[in-house]
Amino acid sequence: LENHLSDACTLKGMAEELGYHPAYISRYFSKIVGIPFYAYVQSVKVDRACYLLMNTADSILSIAIQCGFTTLSSFNRTFRLTKGMTPREYRQRAVMQDT
Repeated sequence: LENHLSDACTLKGMAEELGYHPAYISRYFSKIVGIPFYAYVQSVKVDRACYLLMNTADSILSIAIQCGFTTLSSFNRTFRLTKGMTPREYRQRAVMQDT
């Protein structure tokens, strides 16, 4: 999953890849990982975005695309829900801490 962030990471696609029904994969994944598949995917994407925001000069749009978000608004919304701030605010705080 972490190597294919820019691809469409869907439960259905994962189930087809593994040869199981999506409902089975969903239950199994939640049981093993402790959170639903979709929440895990979003978490991995936001964690990767945080790394890129702190360690590159790439634009926020470019980072959103690299992390598999299809629109900037969905990236901003997901990031804010997860981190409590926008990607721009996150980057600004990271820069301020380095100085």
